[in-house]
Amino acid sequence: MDFLASLDVFFGLTFIYLVFALAVTAINEFIAAAWSSRARWLRRAIANLLTPPDERSTPRAGAADGEPLFDWLLPLKQAWQQLRTVLSRRGRQRASAEIATGEDGKAAPKRISVDDVLASPFIAYLDAPGVGNTFRVSYLSAWQLLQGALDAANEGRQAGFVSVANIRMMLAGLPARSPYRKVLEDLCARAGNDMTVFRTLLEEWFKGLEKQMSSWYRQKTQYVIVGISAFVAFAMNVDTIDIATRLYQDASLREAVVTQALEAAKAEDAAAFIDSAAMERARAGFEAAERARHEVVADSEQCEDRGSGAPTLADGSACDPKELKAAIEAMDQEVQAAAAVLSRERRLFDERVSAHIDELASSGLEFGWSGTTTPDGTAAWITKIFGLLLSAAALSLGAPFWFEMLKNLAAVRSVGRSPRERKPEGKPGEQG
Repeated sequence: MDFLASLDVFFGLTFIYLVFALAVTAINEFIAAAWSSRARWLRRAIANLLTPPDERSTPRAGAADGEPLFDWLLPLKQAWQQLRTVLSRRGRQRASAEIATGEDGKAAPKRISVDDVLASPFIAYLDAPGVGNTFRVSYLSAWQLLQGALDAANEGRQAGFVSVANIRMMLAGLPARSPYRKVLEDLCARAGNDMTVFRTLLEEWFKGLEKQMSSWYRQKTQYVIVGISAFVAFAMNVDTIDIATRLYQDASLREAVVTQALEAAKAEDAAAFIDSAAMERARAGFEAAERARHEVVADSEQCEDRGSGAPTLADGSACDPKELKAAIEAMDQEVQAAAAVLSRERRLFDERVSAHIDELASSGLEFGWSGTTTPDGTAAWITKIFGLLLSAAALSLGAPFWFEMLKNLAAVRSVGRSPRERKPEGKPGEQG
C-alpha cells in the first residue's frame, strides 16, 4: 500500500469526521434549546436538595424529573400522575393521613416536590408557556429558591422573609433530613440575627451548587453526544470502511477531499473553521441577559420585603419600585432580543455545517441510504455495521479533537507531498 496514498486517506477521513462532528454539535445545540436542558438540571438540583440522601435510590426519589436523556417524557408522566390522582383519590387521602403522622404521633412535615417549589408564586411567574412545558425557568437566584421552597413547605402560609428568625421558623415545613433544610439551619446559625450576613452566606453556598450543576451538565452532555453521533453515523450512512476504501481506490476523489481538508487546516481552530464565534457570543449574551434579569427581579422582591426606601443588598441604593419595574421590563426586552440573536446564529451555524456536507457530497462521496449503498448479504451487513460504529465512535470525540488531528496531519503531509503539489522552485540566484 502506498504510504502517501494511505496518509491522504486518513487525512480525508479526518476532515470528514470533523464535518460530521460539527453536525453532531449542531443537533446537540438544537436539543439543548428545544428541551430546556438547563431547566431540567435545575429541577434535578432542587430535587436532590429536597430528598434525604437515603431515599434517592427509591422510586419516589427518582421523581426528580431532571434526567436530560429521558425528561422529554415528562408531559406524559405528568398526565399519567394526574389520572392516577383522579382514579385513586380516596386511597391517596388515606396515605396522606398516614404520612401526616410520624412515628411519635406528631404531625410530620409535608413532603414537597420539585413541582411544588416551581409552582410557588415566587418562582412560577418566571416560566413561559410552551409545548410540553419546555420553556421552564432556567435560572434562579439563591433568594428566589429559598422563597419558593419555604413557601411550598408552608403551603403559602409563610410569615415573611424579613428576618433570620422568620426563616428559621419556616424551616420546620421542610423534610427533617433533607439537605436543603440542613444547609439553611447551618446558615441561620452562622448568621445569628443578621439578615445581610445570612444572604451573603446563602449566595456563596448557591455558587457552589451552580458549579456542581455545570459539572453534571457537562458529564451528561457527553452521553447525549455519543447517542447523537450514533444517530448521525447511521442516518447519514457515514461508513468509515466504505469511505476509506473509496478514497484509496479513487485518486480523483481522494484529491478532491484532500483539497478541501487542506483549505480547512488553514483555519486557526475548529471555531474559526466553522465560524462559530458569533454563536458563542450570542449564547453568552443570552445567558448574561437572563442572569441580569433574575438579579433585577431579586432586587425588586427584596425591596418589597424590606419596604420602599430601604437599602438594597447589592449596592446599598434606596428601593424605588417604579425604577425597578422599568428595569425589569427593559431586561425582558433584552432577554427577548438576545434569544432572537441566538436563534439566528444557530440557524446560520446549521447552514454552514450543511454547506460543508454538500461540498463533500459534490466531490463524489455519497452519504445517506439508497439502493447502491444498501449492503447485500450477511457479511456485507456486518462490515457495514462495523464501519458505522467506527464512525459513531469517531464523531463522539468532537470537532476540536478532529481539527487538531487535521492540523497535525497537514503538517506531516506538507513534508511528503507529491511532486504535483510542490511549487516550482527557482534556481539559486533567481528572483521571483
